[in-house]
Amino acid sequence: PWDTQCFTYDVMGELVNAWTSKITPVDGQGCKAANGTTWGPRKDYAPSSGPVADAPDTSTDVTAPDSSLRSTLAATAPDPQTVSTGATAYRQSFTFDWLGNRAVMTEHDPADAAKNVTFRYGYGNAVAKQPHTLGSVTSNPPGQGSSYSYDAVGNTKTRDLAATTQSLVWTQENKPATITDDGKKTTYVYDATGNRLLENSPSGSTLYLGETEVTTDATGAIVRASRAYAHPGAPTVVRTTSNGATTGHKRNVLLADHLGTANTTIDVTNTSQPITRRAFKPYGEIRGPKPAAWPNKRSYLGVG
Repeated sequence: PWDTQCFTYDVMGELVNAWTSKITPVDGQGCKAANGTTWGPRKDYAPSSGPVADAPDTSTDVTAPDSSLRSTLAATAPDPQTVSTGATAYRQSFTFDWLGNRAVMTEHDPADAAKNVTFRYGYGNAVAKQPHTLGSVTSNPPGQGSSYSYDAVGNTKTRDLAATTQSLVWTQENKPATITDDGKKTTYVYDATGNRLLENSPSGSTLYLGETEVTTDATGAIVRASRAYAHPGAPTVVRTTSNGATTGHKRNVLLADHLGTANTTIDVTNTSQPITRRAFKPYGEIRGPKPAAWPNKRSYLGVG
């Protein structure tokens, strides 16, 4: 089945709407906005895009947007009758302040608007000398908000999230040295050029040697090894083996989207060549069921 994603933007290039469409993508169609504009892939490769919203031009546009901003934002929203539903369907809308900081994000439930969640972003409230750092996020309905603090150079020190609390310590090169997640500390070691060499967590460790990763359990026993083979213009192949495996190496071909995110893997070791897919929202959140297994630890914007 098709997985058609649609996007509309404001005049500053900020993403204001993203959704999955149930319109079959044919020549110049596939997406439809609330003002009736349709667009989509074309056989002749000519440009095809949706309507464009105005951008905030005063500080008051966040809390009291003018009529032009309101009307153009409404016009760039999806036609509600064309938004798809299902396991990987989604719809998100965004507004920004006049400096380009995200002001509001609404996570729309494609099947039930009563389940929508709106997030509002607050900046610089607790750090007078860092006016543009994200200080807090509030949610409506409540219960999904978060708060953040930073060190003197702007690195995140704490993330108090809805489901967990994280604290971060950074190296002099501004790379994560430790991340403590609800009391569970993970440490990182880097080589002389700043590449991550070792990751140690309570559940085990991972050694990074270029394209090769070696993973151990908490006792130090090797449980998995993988190596990625990448070539320009070709899919990445990941070869993995598990400690004690009786079937030898497993080989997976990773297919990536235009941004470099691997969203499809094919197990070519298996004669039936089963296919596993995963999907992401525009800013990296997983959408739909998370695959039970993936050939490597790379996620959004990561292949091999």
